[in-house]
Amino acid sequence: MSAETSMSLIMFGAFIFICASAIIVEKYHRAGKTKLNGGQVILMLCLLFFAAAYFFIKSIGSDERQQIINNVTLKTTVTNITFDTHKPYFKDMTLDDGQTLPMPETMNNTLQIGDSIYKNKGEDFYTVVNAKIKSSIKYEVKIHLRELSKPQ
Repeated sequence: MSAETSMSLIMFGAFIFICASAIIVEKYHRAGKTKLNGGQVILMLCLLFFAAAYFFIKSIGSDERQQIINNVTLKTTVTNITFDTHKPYFKDMTLDDGQTLPMPETMNNTLQIGDSIYKNKGEDFYTVVNAKIKSSIKYEVKIHLRELSKPQ
């Protein structure tokens, strides 16, 4: 099943759940058994879904950074730098061993193809050695942070 299909099914299921809950609560409201009405239930459930989605997206980003810090060991060179044409500051670096990692924004103007990159497991920084002048610079491990309502 593709991601698009599964996401459509999740959205359809959430819609059915919200509507069914609102109809049931509205039935009890009209019978005088509860003070909540269907509109209030729809509003609360939508807010609950939005809050859950927000915290899920936030946890994905922090988990990715923590996984890079805990599990990645590097002693390789950069073979390619790719970026989204609509967001040129969000770049990914492809390494000699086939890994693709998010590139911290501080590396945007300095990292070049052919530079050596080093990182030990558990460290929260990359060490980059320039291929031409052989100078080394340390960069903090960061992921692409996309925040809603802020220009990117």
